[in-house]
Amino acid sequence: KFPDGGFSLGALTPEANGNFIATGKLTFHGVTRELSFPVTITTDRKLFAIDGEALVDTREFGLPVIRKFVMLRVDPIVKVHFHLQGAAQNN
Repeated sequence: KFPDGGFSLGALTPEANGNFIATGKLTFHGVTRELSFPVTITTDRKLFAIDGEALVDTREFGLPVIRKFVMLRVDPIVKVHFHLQGAAQNN
């Protein structure tokens, strides 16, 4: 029913340690929520890489807690890792 999700970046705020805080809106399972998480940006001036991870509570997106055999339960808080890489374009 909801095969796609997305994240729309609103801001990258620099921190004193050289990293950044990414803030934006995550849409998952048809629900949109604000999300902030730390990211690192590295470059060799030709390639740029953005890496980060965020904790997401799937219950905030209307998903049930998965339970099996009374004793087994899937943690509804998942850690999402991402890596974005791009090349600088020469003009």
